[in-house]
Parts: sequence; structure tokens; C-alpha cells
Amino acid sequence: MRTPLPRRHEQGPRRPESGACLPAATSDRLNGRYSCVGGRTTRTGDRRTRSEACFVPQIANVEPHRIPTGARAGRKRQAIVDAARRLLLTEGFDVSMDAVAAEAGVSKVTVYNHFGTKQALFMGVVEAELDRALCEPVRLVTSKLAASEHLRDDLIAACRTWVAGLAAPEMLMLRNLVAGEMLRFPELGEAWHAHGPQRFHPVIAEALRRLTEAGQLAIDDVELAVLQLSGLVVSPNLVYGAYGRPLSKRLTERLVEAGVDMFLSFYQHQELAQDGTAATNMRKTT
Repeated sequence: MRTPLPRRHEQGPRRPESGACLPAATSDRLNGRYSCVGGRTTRTGDRRTRSEACFVPQIANVEPHRIPTGARAGRKRQAIVDAARRLLLTEGFDVSMDAVAAEAGVSKVTVYNHFGTKQALFMGVVEAELDRALCEPVRLVTSKLAASEHLRDDLIAACRTWVAGLAAPEMLMLRNLVAGEMLRFPELGEAWHAHGPQRFHPVIAEALRRLTEAGQLAIDDVELAVLQLSGLVVSPNLVYGAYGRPLSKRLTERLVEAGVDMFLSFYQHQELAQDGTAATNMRKTT
């Protein structure tokens, strides 16, 4: 004779699988917002009750799911980010998570295990794209510009990569999307600011500060100087590119060189500026 199975409320709770997304009610129970009274789950501070199985107290100590780690998980995460970027650029922020999962070749559960929410996925795309765009400018500024012996050339090289990263067609499209969704997803704007200006501006500011300490530049307000340099070499590309009329490569190069010359003519010590101007004129005539 078979032994009857225990009733559902006698079996204890069914623990969620590792990494699974929890329903709102389950999350509330795990956060202690529901208490067990006579086999019924009562919401704390609320007279309403829910006819659910009685959850034992140990459940309150279950740790939240962790983001998958390891080489295989890293490849899946990158595939999800790449897929989301492609779909965002073609369909906008209304693209579904099902479409992202299909494009990445993973399950929808896997997408949520890595990012948790749609907003978090979009923020991951913004962060990854800005990190990629500013990788080379950061490298040039930290490795060459801070201790430069050829200031004009090294500053032009840094600004050239700065513009190339941020004014690339896909970056301009993503920037427009973020700007257009600021009311719905203000955190996207915060992510853009954190991984864009807040990441690169301090790097170039430190380089200008060192050049000032070395006597090559005379800058009293480094924060202002960084914004002025950005306005000279980067902003025109972003403004015109935002309306679908990007500047030509030749005009972009002229803006970078002329912008650096204007910047140095204001902030470089006079004798150094004159030597640099003479060297530039000599290169042009030869």
C-alpha cells in the first residue's frame, strides 16, 4: 500500500532555481513583507490575506540570484549585449526581450539572469558602447599626452581618436536614442554621462594638470579647459551628426587641428606657443 504524499503545505516551500526571476509576491515573501498565519499568507500591515502555501521562516534568508560568471557566461553576456545593440539601432527601445534572446541565440531566462530588467540591459548596451568608443582615447592620453614632448602632435592624436569614437555613425544613433528616451528611462542618461564625460573628462583633465605642472601649459581652471577643448573638436560633430548630416572626414580633421591650435594659443606659454607655431609653419611649407 502506497504511503500518501504529504500535503503541499507540509512539504515546505519550493525553492526557486538558481538565477530564476521571482514573481513579485514571491519577492515580497522573501523580503519579509508577508507573514504566515494559520496556513495563510498575510501581508504585513494589510488586512487582506492570500490563500497560498505556508512559507517557512528560513526562506527569508535566501540570497538574491547572482549574475552568471565564467568564460561561457561571459560569451553569452557579450552575445546578448551585441544583439541588443543591433536591435536597438534598428527598432528602438520598444524591442522585446524575446527578440533580443532570439537574436543572441539564448533563452529569455538567460537574458533576465544576466540583466534582470529591460532597463538594465539597455544600460549595459550604453556602457559597453561608450567603453569601446573611449578605450583608445584613454590609452593615448594616459600613455603619451600626460608626459608629452610633442604636445601639439600628441594632443591632435588624442582628439582625433576622441572624435572618431563618439562621432561614429552607430554611436550617434545610440546617442539620439538615449536622448529621445530620457523621459521614460532617465537612468540611461545617467549611464551615458557616467561612462562618457565622467569617464573621459577626468582622464584628460589629469593630463592637462600634469602638463601645467611641467610648465608646458598655463591653465588655472582645468575643468573649464576640458569643456572648451571638447567644444572645439567634439561638439560640432555631435551636433551635425545628430541631424543625419555628419561632417566630412576632411572637415572633421580640419576642426581637430584648428581646435587644438586655438586651445594651445590660449593656454600654452607664449614662448612655447611661438616655437610650436614656427614648427607648424615649417612643416606646411616643406
